[in-house]
Formats: sequence, C-alpha cells, structure tokens
Amino acid sequence: MNNLTSYQKAALDYKNHISLTANAGSGKTFVLSKRYVEIALAENIPLNKMVAITFTDKAGGELYRKIASEIEQRLITEEDNKKIEILHRIRRQLVSANISTIHSFCINLLKSFPVEAGVDAGFVSADTNLADEIIDKSIEKYINECVNNSEKFELLKKIIRFCGSKNNFIKQIKHLIGKRKKTESIIKIINDKTTEEITEKFNNDFEHYGSLLLKEKADKLIRLLETINGYVAEKNSENEIAAKVTNKVKEYDNSDTFPKKMIILSEIIKEAATQQNKIKKRGYFSKDYDNTPEIRQANEMMCDFEKILPKENSVEAVPILAEYNKVFAEIFTDILKIYEALKKHRCILDFEDILLYAENLLKNEEVKTALSERYNYIMIDEYQDTDEIQYNIFMPILDNLKRGNLFVVGDEKQSIYMFRDAEPEVFTKTREEITKWGKNNILNLPHTFRLYPGIAFFTNILFSELFKTENVLLNEVAYTELICARKTDEKGKVEILICDESNPEIDEAEVTSAKITEEIINNPDSKFSDFAVLCRKRNHFAELEDAFSKRKIPYQIVGGKGFYQRQTVYDILNMLEFLLDFENDTALAGILRSPFFLLSDKTLYNISQKRGNSLHEKLCSLSLDMPELKSVADKLAYFKSLVHQTEISRLVKIILNNTGYWSVIASSTEGEQEIANIKKLITLAGSFYNQGLKSLYDFTDFLKISVQKQEDEGQAVPIGNENTVKIMTIHQSKGLEFDTVFLYRTNDSPRSETTKAKSISASKTFGFMAKVPLGENYSDDYAAAPVVLLDDYIQWRKSKAEQQRLLYVAVTRAAKNLYICASIKKSGITGGSFFEQIAKGINLDTDKDEIVISGRMKFLNKESLPENIEREIEQKIKLVKTFNLTENSVFSDSAILKPEVILTNQIEDFIKGDIISATKVAVYSQCPLKYHLAYNLGLKKLENFYGKSESFNDLLDKENEEKLPADLKGRIIHSLLESETGDENLYETVKSKIIGETGSEEISGQFIDEIIQDLKLYFNSNVYKEIKEAENYKNEFEIYAAEDENYLFGIIDKLIIKDKQIVIADYKTDKIEAAEIKERALSYEKQLKFYAYLVSKKYPEAEDFVLKLIFIKHPENYWEQHLNKKEVKDFGREIEQIISKINSNVFPANITHCPKCYFAGKDKKCIYKAEI
Repeated sequence: MNNLTSYQKAALDYKNHISLTANAGSGKTFVLSKRYVEIALAENIPLNKMVAITFTDKAGGELYRKIASEIEQRLITEEDNKKIEILHRIRRQLVSANISTIHSFCINLLKSFPVEAGVDAGFVSADTNLADEIIDKSIEKYINECVNNSEKFELLKKIIRFCGSKNNFIKQIKHLIGKRKKTESIIKIINDKTTEEITEKFNNDFEHYGSLLLKEKADKLIRLLETINGYVAEKNSENEIAAKVTNKVKEYDNSDTFPKKMIILSEIIKEAATQQNKIKKRGYFSKDYDNTPEIRQANEMMCDFEKILPKENSVEAVPILAEYNKVFAEIFTDILKIYEALKKHRCILDFEDILLYAENLLKNEEVKTALSERYNYIMIDEYQDTDEIQYNIFMPILDNLKRGNLFVVGDEKQSIYMFRDAEPEVFTKTREEITKWGKNNILNLPHTFRLYPGIAFFTNILFSELFKTENVLLNEVAYTELICARKTDEKGKVEILICDESNPEIDEAEVTSAKITEEIINNPDSKFSDFAVLCRKRNHFAELEDAFSKRKIPYQIVGGKGFYQRQTVYDILNMLEFLLDFENDTALAGILRSPFFLLSDKTLYNISQKRGNSLHEKLCSLSLDMPELKSVADKLAYFKSLVHQTEISRLVKIILNNTGYWSVIASSTEGEQEIANIKKLITLAGSFYNQGLKSLYDFTDFLKISVQKQEDEGQAVPIGNENTVKIMTIHQSKGLEFDTVFLYRTNDSPRSETTKAKSISASKTFGFMAKVPLGENYSDDYAAAPVVLLDDYIQWRKSKAEQQRLLYVAVTRAAKNLYICASIKKSGITGGSFFEQIAKGINLDTDKDEIVISGRMKFLNKESLPENIEREIEQKIKLVKTFNLTENSVFSDSAILKPEVILTNQIEDFIKGDIISATKVAVYSQCPLKYHLAYNLGLKKLENFYGKSESFNDLLDKENEEKLPADLKGRIIHSLLESETGDENLYETVKSKIIGETGSEEISGQFIDEIIQDLKLYFNSNVYKEIKEAENYKNEFEIYAAEDENYLFGIIDKLIIKDKQIVIADYKTDKIEAAEIKERALSYEKQLKFYAYLVSKKYPEAEDFVLKLIFIKHPENYWEQHLNKKEVKDFGREIEQIISKINSNVFPANITHCPKCYFAGKDKKCIYKAEI
C-alpha cells in the first residue's frame, strides 16, 4: 500500500461509515477493490457477509476482475501463512460473491423472502418488450370494461379527448407506469383530497417553492430594471414607458405575496422589453447604452424568467388541473390494478416492481433484522446515480447506520441519469446521515491519474465557472478541483474545430475523420483504438459512419440503436419465417443469399428456372443433380424437423452452428458487433421461452413487429478491444478513457424540458403536471397553471445542471488530446448548447485563432512532502477554422490498417473465428473425415436411408440435443435434473415438461412412467446423494473461452467447486446394458476432458479435476477419471492441434472407426471411398 496517496489510504478505513467523492480518473474502482479485499482479509469473514453494488453489469465485471487481480497480487507478496490461507479462501469464494447491480441484489432478496415480499417464488423478471405487451393488454382490457360502465366511460372519453387520441392516451399511461414510484406517491396524496383542496395545494406550492427558489432572483432583476429605467427617466423625464415602469416597481415592492410579485414582474417586462425579452430600444432605451453590464444581465435574467412568469389564463387553469389530477389518478389506479393482476397471473415482475417490492420488504422487521445479521459491509459504487428507492433499501439493512458498515463512492459532478430518477440529492442526504457519525467520514479523492496537465487545467477553469453555485433543490452541484497526478512535463492538448454551417462541403464528420487521419499518419505510435468520438445524440452516428467509411477508418459503434434493423436479425427472421412456411419464396431467397449458405446470384437464377410450385420445390429438384445444393436442402429439412420439438434459442443456435454463418460474420468488418447482436437475439429468444411464450410463430411475429416499430432498441455491446475508433454517446462513455476524444456537434441545441400540451408528467413534489383545456375546449391552446410553469422552470434548471455534468463527463474522458467540434451559424452560438457553456466558462472569443488560459494548479508530489504542490500553468487553445480535406489522406487497406507481412509459404484457405464445441473435438478425434462429412458437408446419417438402428446419441452437442424425436426423453430428464426436481408431484411435472416440449397433450402414460423410473433409479443412488451435498455448484453451466481466434464452447450438466477441486458431472440417458458402460464411456472421454480444459481457463486456481459420467439407467456404475492440472493443460495442446488441422482442412480417414460410424454402409465401410 506504499503507492497509495494519503486520500486513498483514508478511504480504506473500514471501521467507519464513509462517503467518498471521487474525481474523474481518481482510481475509485481501484480503491473499492482494495477496500473489499482488506475487509475480507483483516476481518477473516466469508464473502457472503459483504455486498458490493455497481451501476451496471459491466462495472460489476470490472470490479470483480480488479478484486481478483488484487488477491493475486497479495498472494505474490504476502509472507504470512495464515493470511495466505485466507486469501486462497477469498479467491475460492469470489465466484459466488455478492457483486452485482441493484436489480440483481433485489431479485436475490425477493427470492430469499418470497412470502414476506408477497411474490411468487418462481417469478420471472420481465424485459421491456414483455412489460410493454402486458401494459397494452391492460389498457385494452380497461377500455373494454369502460364500455359497459357509463361512469367510467365518461372519464375515459374525457382523458382521450384531453390526450387528443387513443394512441397518445396509451403513450401517457405507459409513461406513468414507468414512473410508478412517483405516480403512486402522488395518488396517495390526491386520493385523500377534494378538488378544492388540491387547488389550494397547487397555489400554496407555487407560493412556497417559488419564493424559495426565485424571490431573491426576482428582487435582483427588479433592481436592475429599476436602474435601467432610471437611466431612461434621467435622459427623458417625459418617457411614458419609464413612468409606467416606475409605478409598477413601487407596486412590486409593496406586494406581499410571491404570485402577485410574479404578475407585476410580468407586466414590467411586457412594458420595458421586446417579445424576445430584450430591453426595448425604440421609444425607451438609447442605443448608446446598449452594451452596458446591466443591460446584458437584465436580458439574460428576463429570458430565464420567461419560463416562470404567469401567462394569460394561468390562474383559471389551476382548478381545472386539480380536477384532471383526480381523473388521472382514478384511471391510472384502475389500469394499474389490471396490470398487476396480469403480471401476477404470469408470475412476472417488471423492472420497477423489483425495486418497489424490495423496498416494501425492508419494512418487515423480521426481514430487516435477518438481513442486518446477514450483511455486515455494504459498498455502493457510482452512488451519484442512485435514487430514493435504493436509499430506502440499504439504510434499513444497516438499521439507519446503527449496525454494519456503509461505504458509498461516487462523483456528483458525473450524475447524468436523471431520466432514470437518479438525483444527486440522494448523495447529499446520505452524506448528511454519515456526517452524524463523524465529520472525518466525509472523504474525497481529488487526484486525477488520467488527465494530462493541459486537460486537467482546462477542466478546472471551465467547470469551476459552470459549477459556481450549489443548489440541492435544482441538482446544482459544487465543483471539486482536480489535482493532476501526471508529470508536469506531459502537456496535453485542447483544440477547437469550428465549421461554418453555411458551407456544406466542410462538415464536422469530414473534419473529424480528416483530423483522425492526420493524427494517425503524423504519429506512428498512434492506434485507432486511442480515439473516441462522443455524441450527445445517436442520430449523428450515421454521418460519422459515412465519413469514416470514405477514408477507410475502422470504427465501432458502441451502444448504437437499430438492433432489430440489423441484417443479421433480418437473416434469422427470414430463416424462421421460412421454417414456418416452406412456400415463402422471399424468405428462402434471402436465406440462400445470406451467410447461411452464400449461394451466388447465378445459382439462385438456375434454381428459379427449374420446374416447381415454389422456390423450395425448385431447390429440391435441382439438388438431385448438384451435391452442394443437396446439402442445403437437407439442412433446411433437418431444421424444419426441429421446429415443434426444440426451444427457440436452441433452434437458432443449431441453425447457426450447422451453417457457415458464424464464420462469415466473424470475418466481416463489423464482426465483433454482429456476433454480439446475434448473442443478444439468442438471449431474447431464451427470455421469450422462459416467459411461457414457446411458440416459434409467436416469436417470429414478435420479431417482425420489432423490425417495423422498434427502431430505438440498442445494439449489443461487443466484447473485445480491437483497433477501431469508438463512436458512442456521452452516456455510453461513462467510466471509459481514451488518449484522444472528439466532442461532436457541441453547438447543437439541447432538448426542451417544458410541459407539452396533451402530455402528463409526474412530479413527486407537486402532483400530475399538465397543460389543460379551458372550458372543455380541446381545440384551442391548453393553459399552464402557475405550478406547472414552476415545475417546468425547476425541470429546466435541473436539466441545464445535468447538461453541464454531461459536458464534464465528456471532457474528462480525454487523457491527452481533446478536440471540441462545433458548427456555427451566422446568427452565432446556439443558446443552451455545450459550446455556449464552453464559451462562457473560458471566456472564448471565436473571432480569434488562439486563446490562452493561465493560472495555478496543484500537482501530486510523489517524491516528498508536501503531497500536493502548486505550479503556474499556461494552456494555449487553437481555434481551427480552415481544413485540408484532400483525398490523399484516405487510408489504403494495406498501408495503415494491416502491417506488411512477407509470406514465403504456400497460401492456404482456412477458417478462423469458429465456435468449437466438445462434440466437434470428440468427432475429429474419432475420425477427421467423419468431422468433414458431418460439419463441413452437412451429410445426414445413413440410418435415414438404411434404417440403421445405432443411435447418434453418443456424441451429440448439448446445443444439438434435439436432433431426433427419440431424444425427447433425454431432454426431459436433463431439464428435471437441471431444476433439481424431487420426487414430489413427479408425474405431473414430467407431463407438464412433455407438453411444453411437444405442444401436445396426447402423451403416453408408459412414456412418462419410463422417465420417472429412470429418475428414481438415479435419485435413490449413492452418487446422487454425494452430488446433492455439494454447496458450491452450477447446473447446465454454459461456458465460453477464447482460444486464439476461435471460441471453445460447452454446456456442463453439473459443475461442483470444492476448494481447488473441480467436479464435472455429465448425465447420459443412453439405453445400454451395464456391460457396455466402459466402452461407451471411452467415446465420451474427450468430451469431458474438453470441459475440464474450458473450466481450467475460467478457474485457474483449480488443481484437481474429477470427471464423472453418470448413465441414468445405471447410476451406481458411473465412470470416473481424475486429472491433474498438467494433464488438463496437455489436453489443451491436443485441442489446439485439432483446431489447427480443422482450420487447415486436414481430414484424413480413420478406417478403424468405420464399424462404429454412422457414415458406414452395410458393409461397415466408409461411404466416402474416394478419400480412402
């Protein structure tokens, strides 16, 4: 710990509750991981007594890796044997540690206390699509109920007229359900009040909060206007406007209520200012005084007050708003009841439910006590992004800090998730609670180890100005100065790239791509992955993609939308549509042309010329003469045979694994992104199945609708850090850092936050906010009550403060170089834009070619005390307005993107990026030619032609288990073993599983009895009892591992972790005699060794591997083999050799395997005689 700063060391004091504010690049995750390990080691407690909450799964993964790394580092340096023993124990327990998002943590709470929480123990967490579907059904059901209830029908008509349409009504209700916490708290208040009492509340709220937030500012504006009016009156005592303003100012000063003051201020502004809220020149103020400080300040303040000053009919709108609040509450409550009932019927909880139920669960004293005893240490990362519900979950667990230990870390300057109800005030509230236990418990990490001095100094100058005022009610936060931990001779660059918006030839996308090109060419050490382009909006991505493509700059969209519109999704949709209808010629044409089969246009034309009623018939006809087409037709027939007996996600996997799709996509320029998208689609298919929606037709229909309507669905985030420029939103960049950052389109206007007509918003302070029609006149403009104007003002100020924090996040992603891009119109800088904030913050004059900012900044002194030293610093900022966009700066495919390599060997064609399963390795080991026939040529088994009785079950992939209807029994047994179903109600459970798999209720009782008999044999065995006693295990464990440019994949029936020992158990349902077990087990040996190698890569600390092969019909005669670490590693080399041979197309025949091979004819010889 000698390398830690004094601030970091203080943060490791786990004896006290701590609130830690961490500046950008201060290493908070580093500190959090050290604190986690320090507690576990010093207190010698099991990891399940500790909780670490992160904002995202990705952040959780990073924290997990850093904790693992810290443990490894300490094992290297630690000399105390007792501590070494504890560290080994911590490392073993880490796989099951409570490191998760708040939602995962709450799901675990609800699963632990389902009765107390009032939820079904087997509830499923609904994704957005399913929740939307249920909300739609709830609203439709409510509308249908209203038709038969005249009183409700009148309310429904009123609200639909208010919204302007049924579709907008549905949209508003969905929005309120999404903000259910706020909505329900409003309803609790409204239900207890009459319309008159709600009206009074609105007026009182306007008086109270308006005075609190604006009276002082209004008084200041009045004094400014009084001063300006004095200039006018002094110059012309007869000026009528000046006389009116003088009288109104006196009236303002004599007024005793805030609402009256606002009305008078509005009248003064109407007299003295233009409609644009500028002091009048004609007939009032002389041009000679146009640019005085008073004028500039008054103009700016009047623009701000425009949002709050009462409009015509504002007062009249108050009782109407109160009446609509009662209507909104009643309708929402009725729809919510239906929504809750539908979810309960399907055992579903939505995103909001999970937090709300957990919050309510913590009101149970017994549960609270149990959890207080269970969890001693709670650590929460990114605390600035938390909300009130999360505060209400963790504080009771710690008995409001009277028990246990709380550590929260975050940076209020980086709170940018207001749309998720995250508000910095929760951080402030928690800090105040922790302060009660000691002022020394409020700490900070001021050093930035990321930013170069020039960037750090620019950040300090800019944001010390923007974060000048602090106001908790408006989410305005104070600035904490960055202390630079970089060397003083490392400079850092800030440059402003200004485009003329009137010149379409030179736009920001072209300038950005040209600048990246210039940097790469001029700096040989630069990589494309050093660069990131940060956008406020995703709709800017397309223009950047076009510009980068022109210059052949490799790029990656991070978190881009349009997931359902990707070609990969279209391809899979085409395949599923065709499998449902073999006469769908359009879908089949798309499949044949896609990476599934890659048929040429010429081949497609030849198919179309054959006779037949459909394209499929023509394909089958031509396939009789063309072997390559026969393989295609056979595969399609095989996929079709799986449709009604295979879970959707597995069907998609089988299709992808049995065609060339993975390889083709992996080799494309956007391969990583598309692979991630495909995996997301497979996950969606799995969720669809888990939610009880098992029909392929339903899923295909869902995909079609999503392709048409869901354009904003985010793409998956690819794994890997390939050499590409990253294009992302600022929100996506949170937590990341890059050498060079481009802030793109900084002069664009921000989104408006005012209440729009025909919309409803929920304010936890005021109630339902909406503009309302006067006198039931829905065609005229809607009026805004004063409380609505006040809420708009507060939301505008909060949004403005968040935009400043968003800019802070963007600027502090850059370590070395920061480019600020802006397109400026003739009218000047856009109000409210990032560029306006930057210009104000550093006093920028855009007419200059360079500005200089200077001052003093603190640096970390690593050599001696004092820890921080202050130095003078000067930063030059260039303003670039002319650009060289010549074509000769376009990259060639060879010069920049690929290093020059001289090849002396023969060039051979081989495939990379494939997924290698246990079965593929085992089949290749049996006979390389067999592998070629099965996986490359896609030939069917000969039993289809000759009636061969031997089952293909001996080497099926887990993901391909459904190849034959006869495998249904095996799937049912595997499913029951995975869910650890016991003897109770076994008959009904088996029957239900079969119906779920087949969709048919016509089930043979004998078939069910056979399954139950096999299961009971296993449940009564000693090996089952032994496995059942395992504490740390995983069922149906899917595991991937990278192996050079390929991926190894397997699904392990049961993985048991015992200290340094790993037990891999694999269940087999083969119908064999006990005497055949040993021979059959040998055919599975490679498969289990493959799993052992995969597991060794995930759990490198494991030293002993036990392989168990359990034949369900003969459980006591299980096969077992022990391997040590070296033997597993040796098998890894064997896998490496096999993959190399597969990639190099080396497929010799092993004729000794022919008698057992399903590609052997009746003469027991291989059908592929040409190769032998």
